[in-house]
Amino acid sequence: MTAKPLADPVRRSPLEAVHEARGARWRTETERWPANFGQPDRERKALAQAAVLVEMGPLDKLLVAGHGTAAVLRAAGLEVAPGHVSPARHPGMPEVWGLAPDEALVLAADDALAARLIGPGAASARYGSAVTLLWLAGPRAPEILQISCPADTRLTSLMDLRLLHGPIANVRVTMARRDLRGTTAYTLAVPRDYAAYLWSALLSIGRDLGLVAAGLDVFEGAGA
Repeated sequence: MTAKPLADPVRRSPLEAVHEARGARWRTETERWPANFGQPDRERKALAQAAVLVEMGPLDKLLVAGHGTAAVLRAAGLEVAPGHVSPARHPGMPEVWGLAPDEALVLAADDALAARLIGPGAASARYGSAVTLLWLAGPRAPEILQISCPADTRLTSLMDLRLLHGPIANVRVTMARRDLRGTTAYTLAVPRDYAAYLWSALLSIGRDLGLVAAGLDVFEGAGA
């Protein structure tokens, strides 16, 4: 009998190689997302004065779809309007994006919640391998987004806790504005196969505006 290979106990960012080339310091040995890139003070300063780009993770994502989506979300205490973001109201509660009247993305969904988000006319599926989440934040983040996206992303148009579907550097993404403690911030849901390209493209577009690659220490320090 041939022994089955053991599952890799390490959770790996889809951008692991890209981050490693930049000198990433990993969150933990079993969660290979950057905590920082070796200059945490520079990253914090960029968030306060310019902008940072962070890959979020590891984060379980669940797509709920079907005409019964609103009902199963409501039953779980997770109501959200289409085009809006419902933030986590207490620790352990997930954030929910209303992608469409019959579709929602649930962030930080555990197995117990996934089992509850199934009902008449609604089904849920793990979505982690489909999208990568990038966090663009800081006082110059709106300017970077306006340069890279032809859609109307002005602060008065894409307001806090609202969603927008559109292209950034020719990659179609879903943008969620989610300000934190007075810091303008956007979470970008990017097709996984295009995440490395968009990461590099945004850093190039925003370089002259002070955008820097940053790790999760900055994201968590901002009150996320």
